[in-house]
Amino acid sequence: MNAHHHILQRQFSKPSLGKLMRDGYSDFFNFSTGRRNVASLHVIFSLRPYHDLAQMIFQFAKGMIDVQYQPKDDLQLDFKLFPEALPHDFVWAVVAKDELRTIKDDRWDLTFTKTTDNPVLPSTLSVMSEFADVTEAIFKAHPALLNVLKDPENLRYFRSLSVTDQSRDRPDGPNPADKREKHVILSLAIGSPPSATAPLVEAMFPFIDSLSKVTLRPETKNKIKKTRDDLDKQLKEDAEKERKEELEQQREDQKAAKRKAEQERISKLSAAEQQKVGFLYLRSLLAQALV
Repeated sequence: MNAHHHILQRQFSKPSLGKLMRDGYSDFFNFSTGRRNVASLHVIFSLRPYHDLAQMIFQFAKGMIDVQYQPKDDLQLDFKLFPEALPHDFVWAVVAKDELRTIKDDRWDLTFTKTTDNPVLPSTLSVMSEFADVTEAIFKAHPALLNVLKDPENLRYFRSLSVTDQSRDRPDGPNPADKREKHVILSLAIGSPPSATAPLVEAMFPFIDSLSKVTLRPETKNKIKKTRDDLDKQLKEDAEKERKEELEQQREDQKAAKRKAEQERISKLSAAEQQKVGFLYLRSLLAQALV
């Protein structure tokens, strides 16, 4: 984190430069606030389980079997944007190709996109975008991003860069437009030395400032809106279905509890009383059958 202190100090009025907060044994994080267009910056370090020898052996063994499995120490910068910083709704990303196999497992929002190659990017990168003109609009608003992504030194540590108006995980219900958060998320392999990733971190601030200049064609905006309207409708239906299933399960649980309580009550009766209860039960069944 020290390698990026000077960047955070320059960009934020309230940078988080103190001790990292711990979340478990392998995850560390901090926050910075106080910048135009950025409501907050959440920096997360996700390290390999160096504290757990069994896990390290497992990762090593898996890497020997699956050559594409390459666990790394991960640095993620999650910029939560102010609403005015990005006037449009969309999901877009540039991703290192060796991340494509697993990134959608961790990022539900990226399931909105289609993956394509782009001739202006290095062959090791792919674009994930809802529509082609979103990519064109982003590169047009900030051409300098291409220079950053073409730098071989930066590519050594680059994993993904995404812009999204959707959550990482599938929500339980509709997400109204005025409640959606917009994020720019940069994922990097931790550099050696750590300062090696500073140019990528530095590049995020002018990139974020350029997003207000992104313009989309009317037909693209209409398609994006329809996608979200359809999604909210589906999420609402799923939530209602799940609620009905929960209520039905509650009713079944209540019936089962009532039957169990009755059985326990009967088991405490004398043999004669139990016989009487059985007779009354059979008589009620017979009466129901004759109705």
